[in-house]
Amino acid sequence: MMKTVVMMVVTCSIAQYTLGQACGIYRLKYVGNVKSESLKIESIKLPDTRMLHGFEVEPPQNLWVVVESTNHNFDALICSHLSSSLYGSAEDLLKFYKANRDSVPLVVIATQNNITSEIQITVPWHDIQITKIEDGKFGNLFEFNLNTIIID
Repeated sequence: MMKTVVMMVVTCSIAQYTLGQACGIYRLKYVGNVKSESLKIESIKLPDTRMLHGFEVEPPQNLWVVVESTNHNFDALICSHLSSSLYGSAEDLLKFYKANRDSVPLVVIATQNNITSEIQITVPWHDIQITKIEDGKFGNLFEFNLNTIIID
């Protein structure tokens, strides 16, 4: 009986070691602001991690995270839908994103004269700063600073 239990434990340990997936879930904190002289910024649609990884999802609106704008600023924390050990540094994450997308798409929802419109924007990678933040919580946290986006 004891021999069977030991064999099962060894078998399960080997299976976990060889077939198990390392936890590499990460979090993104989007920060930035949108400025416009003529528009009232209502909200911003930011890409979720699946979009940044280059995946197509149906319906496509499931690839966006909608964030309310406060005084033209936005701040949103999202968790990755994917898991990998590649995302231990900001440089590795940025390199991976650049390989899958030419730029970061955004949609700004704005109002002018009581008419709401969606404005498509792309932010080039060289205008974005990605830094790793050590906060002691589960999963690596990366700040995705989109800086100031000017619309007019």
